[in-house]
Amino acid sequence: MASQMKKKDDFALTPVPRESIQHRIYVELRTALMTGAFVPGRPMPIQELADSFGTSTMPVREALRRLVAEQALQIQRNRTVLVPLLTEERLQDLLKVRKVVEGSAVEWAAPNIDEDEIRTLEDLCGEISRSAEKGETRDYLIKNRTFRFMIYEKSGSPTLLPIIESLWLQIGPFLNLMYFEGKLDSNIEYFEQLIAALRAGDAKEARAALDRDMEVAAQFMLERMQVSRGDT
Repeated sequence: MASQMKKKDDFALTPVPRESIQHRIYVELRTALMTGAFVPGRPMPIQELADSFGTSTMPVREALRRLVAEQALQIQRNRTVLVPLLTEERLQDLLKVRKVVEGSAVEWAAPNIDEDEIRTLEDLCGEISRSAEKGETRDYLIKNRTFRFMIYEKSGSPTLLPIIESLWLQIGPFLNLMYFEGKLDSNIEYFEQLIAALRAGDAKEARAALDRDMEVAAQFMLERMQVSRGDT
């Protein structure tokens, strides 16, 4: 019996394929970028990341290469990989595209969201508000993404979601600009408006609430950029 048990246990653990390690690192870095864990201009040292993940540098290189291809990261002339800096032009372009794409997702999601899901969104909104009150920026950013993508996933479009994720890879690091000087809770009222519109089945108003949220966020980011340059 003991030998049979040992044999069974031997089959319980199998080597992890290299591709799986690469993919897991890619997913971890991707999620971190989308939730503002890395600030603009931050270098991404391969050896440091490999040490953090407890792996060799090869899967980290592959993950970074994929993120560069998705425009989430940039390679400098000296081969340093870093989180891109934001320009006003890029911010405005991202805002325009996000309003089209994410706005469509919300509008399409409106007829598909049921009351149980509305209550889940309300609970998430409450958690986001509490994170804001405590100044827990990291928790706030993670729940902010969870809230939005819960709605986007109800759009019924598997084609749209990867496009939104690509946009979030580019805008995610700049969400850090939002959370200074008591601005952490700046979008709670728009979340509440969005939930009310979804409960009423009003797709146009739901889209309008999301537009207002993104416009206010982009305006504050722009102001922060101007302050950092000394334009005020």
